[in-house]
Amino acid sequence: MRKNYLIRLVSVVIIALSVLVLTQMVLLFPSYNMLQTRYQQLQRTSEYLSQITAHNVKSIKTRISALNKKAHFFGTLATAPSATTAIKQMLTIPRNGILIKEITYTAPKQKQQTQIIISGVATNRRALQLYQESLQLAPYISSANLPVGVYAKNTNIKFTITLAGSFSTQL
Repeated sequence: MRKNYLIRLVSVVIIALSVLVLTQMVLLFPSYNMLQTRYQQLQRTSEYLSQITAHNVKSIKTRISALNKKAHFFGTLATAPSATTAIKQMLTIPRNGILIKEITYTAPKQKQQTQIIISGVATNRRALQLYQESLQLAPYISSANLPVGVYAKNTNIKFTITLAGSFSTQL
């Protein structure tokens, strides 16, 4: 009887353990299935990111080279005269009979000189000629270009003079 009792007890324990293991397997299957799906998603995401990364590296290199060019340009501006200084020097030149309407400043680019474009109205030819000669005599201006066609009128002459030079205060 003891032997039968022991066999029944062991059988019940084995069946209970089997039911417990099967229940755990059934309960773990959704988690396993979810993890398997997540793993596949991460695998696809990883492949996609590796493709994008190669493209982004190229894009970043392009941006860096563009920024380096801008940095070089700003480095040249550090040694160039400021617009305020250049225009102030240009305005110190006497301009009797000249009304300046517009001044445009262009910073130097790659070994070019600073450029200022002056637009205005001269009362007569002589005043315009004297103003151009005064500009050409300034030590910080290398050229003062005035189109010859502006001398066609006698009075109220609209003009545009292009100045190029260093405009630096150190001579």
